[in-house]
Amino acid sequence: MRNFASPLVVKMRFYSPSKTNKSKNKAHIDYIATRPGVVKEVEPAIDDMIEPDTAIGHVKYAHERPGSHGLFGPNEDTNIMDVKKELGGHNGIVWRMIVSLREDDACRLDMTSRRQWEQKMRASIPDVADKMGIPLSNLRWCAAFHNEPGHPHVHLMIWEKEPKRERGKLSPAERKDVRRMFAKEIYAEERLQLNREKTAERDLIQELIKSDIEQVVNLREDLIEQRTEVNLELRMAGLGRRGIAPVVPVKLGRELLNELKELALIMPAKGRIALKFMPEEVKGPVTALSDWLLSQPGVKIHVQRYLKAHEQLTKMHVLSPEKIEQAKANAYDDLKNRVSQVLLRAASEVKESVIYEHFGDVNRNTPNAFTQAVFSNVFFAIQSEKDKTEAKSISRLRKEGEKKRKKVHRERGI
Repeated sequence: MRNFASPLVVKMRFYSPSKTNKSKNKAHIDYIATRPGVVKEVEPAIDDMIEPDTAIGHVKYAHERPGSHGLFGPNEDTNIMDVKKELGGHNGIVWRMIVSLREDDACRLDMTSRRQWEQKMRASIPDVADKMGIPLSNLRWCAAFHNEPGHPHVHLMIWEKEPKRERGKLSPAERKDVRRMFAKEIYAEERLQLNREKTAERDLIQELIKSDIEQVVNLREDLIEQRTEVNLELRMAGLGRRGIAPVVPVKLGRELLNELKELALIMPAKGRIALKFMPEEVKGPVTALSDWLLSQPGVKIHVQRYLKAHEQLTKMHVLSPEKIEQAKANAYDDLKNRVSQVLLRAASEVKESVIYEHFGDVNRNTPNAFTQAVFSNVFFAIQSEKDKTEAKSISRLRKEGEKKRKKVHRERGI
């Protein structure tokens, strides 16, 4: 059984209705809703008709329009000015919470998108409020999702429409109940899967009583083997779970956008946006831009991990150091071509002047949503290639191990 006690972190504080705290609460709304790293738009669903490899498909046009923000609440439409006005005149206690997961747990639970966090918050907060003694009819709340590498989290503010509760500090029992309500929703699917596995284990034990033990054990091993094979196939197809892309540094974002503008100027006016169809005067600059981006500090470490995984895979069937280095060079070229394709798509969007209309001024001291989307797509391309390479290594080791086992069985006459 997995331990559900450690990964989920819930921090809580309360603010009494003083004049100073009212101002702080309004400022906190601006902070959680507009700070760098906040996800300002629900990500496209799988069936949305938007190209997933494009920066605009990634941000759905809304991230940096004037007045845009990442605030959400019980309903789809949350007006930040209305919330600030309400909190500025609120004469009751306001509770602030941070609900956080480790990145590896968030990836495992598919909790790396604002869509998922919104759903979980809307499902759990009524129960959280109930444990705090706040009836649903008197509940007010808003939140914002920050997809922070290492610890994706939600900032949450809760208050009563008509102030009733006089004590802001939650008792140990209340704090425990609040955390349990969040955990109940966040881990719901995983708990369901674990319960299914427990039921399967129980059924197998019952079969052990009335059937041949060796046959049932073999059946159990086959089921585990099939599950592992399916997961490996998904990873080798590049369909493993995504991690969280790092935030693009503001300076790097500006440089990247300027380079994309230059690239847009030399791209053909018509034709398919694909590297292999580009004229040489475009291929050279875009691959050079890929080289530059892949060498940046925030990206280089992921490239090195990918090349290390490819080196380990190559060593399984190649002994020559020269051939191993050549294989790594080929792997880097393949990755560079994939990143070049991402950059070409981004440059085509620049060429159509879409970003000037929808994504605001890049000279501010905050990351630009367009360049963050390009940076994220590059990160996911590297991650996908690394994941596929690692899965191939595991699959090959498993196959070699199976061959050795079969050989031993044949020699022993089993």
